[in-house]
Amino acid sequence: MKKFFLLSLILALAISCVNTSKVDFNAVDLGLPSGLLWADMNLGASSIEDQGNFYFWGDPEPCIMGSKYKYVNDYYYKGGGESKFLKYVCDSQYGDVDNKVVLDVDDDAAFLATGGEWSIPTEADIDELLEYCTWEEAELNGVPGIRFIGPNGNSIFLPNPGDYNTLLYTINEGFGSRYWTNASCHSSPSYSLNDNGEWLMTWKQDETLGDRFAFGLVLGPTYTEMEVKKDCEYRTSAAMIRPVRHK
Repeated sequence: MKKFFLLSLILALAISCVNTSKVDFNAVDLGLPSGLLWADMNLGASSIEDQGNFYFWGDPEPCIMGSKYKYVNDYYYKGGGESKFLKYVCDSQYGDVDNKVVLDVDDDAAFLATGGEWSIPTEADIDELLEYCTWEEAELNGVPGIRFIGPNGNSIFLPNPGDYNTLLYTINEGFGSRYWTNASCHSSPSYSLNDNGEWLMTWKQDETLGDRFAFGLVLGPTYTEMEVKKDCEYRTSAAMIRPVRHK
């Protein structure tokens, strides 16, 4: 009996020492039509102004020194032969076709880190943010970024540290930052002039793009001015993640 009690006590202590904590965020309601809630900080961040981790698209592990994108063959990194993607392929010239255009949950870094409570934004989530929120350049504790202000006056701050260089594993300050969506990019921007001489952007369908690119939110500066827009980025590039929670 004593041995059983002692064994039970040891087992209970062992279980109590297991780290069952998960990442969590404060939810910010911007008053968006969908009711979508945005996290107050980036995935992997310790504060609102912290940039957090950088990730390849569809890879739940943070991009660190020596990281390689999990869904491309070794030829991509060896510089020879034919590069093929191993998942999220819609054109046979880029790999075995699976016609996946949205990340599976087991490739969603935010979903996995929060036990399914949060996820990477969809393309529609970014479109809604840009359509219904105003934005302004801001600085928080010395960190530059963009503040998105919702229809109800609430806001979120997205740090703008710069572009992540996946060759040197460093950040190029002064360049635009990128945040991933969960959608591969199957359209490209097309520009035209309206009657007032202003450039209008529309998205033109191109099925082959998604095998190489994914959608993201881009925070300038571009050229001489700050710009905030949705754009495409190579899947093998690294970007930050701002989680969302759908109602």
